[in-house]
Parts: sequence; C-alpha cells; structure tokens
Amino acid sequence: MTYSQLRNFSANEYANNNLINEAIKLLCSQKLGWLVSKVDQELHTAADSACQKLTQLAQQGFDLSLNGRILYPHSIIEAQQEYGNLTKGLNITLYTYNNQPYNVTCDGNGGVSLTGLYSTTETTHTEVIDSKAQQLISYNNTNNYASFSTSDYTVHVAQRVYMKYWMYKGCGHGPLQKKPRHHNVESQTVKITIPEGWTFGEIKWGKNKDWYKIDGQTITFLAPEISDSALPSVPIKRL
Repeated sequence: MTYSQLRNFSANEYANNNLINEAIKLLCSQKLGWLVSKVDQELHTAADSACQKLTQLAQQGFDLSLNGRILYPHSIIEAQQEYGNLTKGLNITLYTYNNQPYNVTCDGNGGVSLTGLYSTTETTHTEVIDSKAQQLISYNNTNNYASFSTSDYTVHVAQRVYMKYWMYKGCGHGPLQKKPRHHNVESQTVKITIPEGWTFGEIKWGKNKDWYKIDGQTITFLAPEISDSALPSVPIKRL
C-alpha cells in the first residue's frame, strides 16, 4: 500500500465508523428512546477505542513498510521523509493536530510561510503648522516577510509599531513676527492577512483592544498613543 493510499484508507475507515455509529444511534432512538444517552456514551467510548487501534495499526504500517514516514506530517521535520530535501520555495502539505490539511512554502532554512499569508507595513509622517490643516509629509507602504510556526500555529513578523511626536519653531520673516510652530507626528502600523479557512486566536498585546483591529482575515496593529513596541506573535486557528 502506498503512502497516499494508506492516508486515504485511514480517512475512509474513520468516515465509515461515523456512518455506522449514526445508524446504530438512530435505530436505538426509535426502539429504545430512554437508552439513547447511555448508548451514545458507549458509542463515543467505542469510537475512541477504534480510532486508537487504527492509529496503532497505521503506525505499525509506517514502521514496517513506509520506512518511518508519517501519515499526517505536522511539521517540516516529519514531512522530510515524504518530500525529501526541503529547498527554498518548495510547496508542501502539512496537517493540523486534528489532521486538517494546509499548504506551506519552505524558506530553505528550516522555516515555512503559510500559503496565502502576507503582511505590510505603513509609515506615515504628517505635520501641522500652528492651527492650519494637516499636511502629509511622507507615506511608505512595504511588504514584510511573515513566517509561520507549525508547532503552535503562530505568525511572526519582525516589525515594530510606533507613534512619535515632535515640535519645533520655524523662522519668522521679521524680528517681531511670530515664529510658526511645526507639530509633527510619525506613525507606523502593521497589517497581517491570513488565508481563508483560518481565524485569529487570542491576541495579548498593548494596553487594550484599541491597539489592534480585526477586519475579516486582516489584523492591523497600531499605536494610538506615543509608544514603540515590537510586534507580538499572532496565534491563528484552522477552522
């Protein structure tokens, strides 16, 4: 049996067990309504035992006929037996701990990037002279490298989020003319967008939730006051 055939066999057996369990539960509910909850509990216990036995049998198959390869690789180390040399740019399929597939791209240094994951940094510098309208001095938008940890499902972006403020007096045109005050603000925000099929976990960063905003698949980290902080690790979950 090949590697992919064994994976499909495991998935089919799991699905068949579920169908049999549901059929038994339906029959019992029709004939023995007062025993449904008891039967349901016993079925769950039996199903868990069956899954454990299937896992043990599959592991024996890996050891005996698949040269140690792992049916559902959860990390690039476990995936090496299937994909070989994990060179930069190689796309591979990994699995969550409940065996849901997702695609990643190897960086060639032992890390991966989640397919569909990307990040940008926006830097803005504005100025207000006395009480006049705000002027945009500069704006810059750059792409970031976003890495993904397969051990704890966290996203990492090596960037900082900050807000800076400074003021200086300009030059007047005469000795009695009031010198204008230049108020400057420079801020940097970071956005991370995760692929469909994933959602954000609990974010622990900043003084309160005003320090980040979530809109669909995108989270924006910002500094609502004068500060300078490194971006936290961002936990995400597979749906």
